[in-house]
This record gives sequence, structure tokens and C-alpha cells, in this order.
Amino acid sequence: MHHISFPPRRRAPDIDFFRLHDARPAGEIVARYRDHDVCDVVIDVHGYRYVFVGLAPRRRDGSYDPSPLKAGEVILEPGLLYQLIPVRSGRAF
Repeated sequence: MHHISFPPRRRAPDIDFFRLHDARPAGEIVARYRDHDVCDVVIDVHGYRYVFVGLAPRRRDGSYDPSPLKAGEVILEPGLLYQLIPVRSGRAF
């Protein structure tokens, strides 16, 4: 009898890994979403800058779906999607 083994199931990444906390506006207000201003650029507590790219993907049940996020993308409440602005030699380009 042959035993078939399947690769281990990948566990869905913890959504908290993709959340951006304590960000502050660093650019222009470009929209409003769910009674919150949407800034084109925000900066986190470490000085990293993020640019607004859209709304965070959600599952049918309304929870965030991190699976389609690209490298450097993070979620800022109330469901805004931001992309890390790359830094070279200490300066954004």
C-alpha cells in the first residue's frame, strides 16, 4: 500500500502583521472614506512613508483578506490600503 502525503496547509497570515498603527498624515487629503480623511501620504512612528493605493481587500464576511496584498502594502483603519515608499540611502525616491 502506498501512502500519499500532501504538503502542509499554509496558514493564513495574521492580519495584524499587515496593519499600520499610529500613522499620521504627511500629505494632502485626497478623499473621505467612512467619515475619515484619506491622505495621499502617511508616515509611521519609525519615519517610513506610505502612499495611498486604494481600499483594503475584504472577504465575503467583511474581514480583511491579506492574500492579494503585495510586498510593502499595509492596511490603515478604516480599511485604507497604503504602499511603502522605497527608501535609498535614507531618502525616498
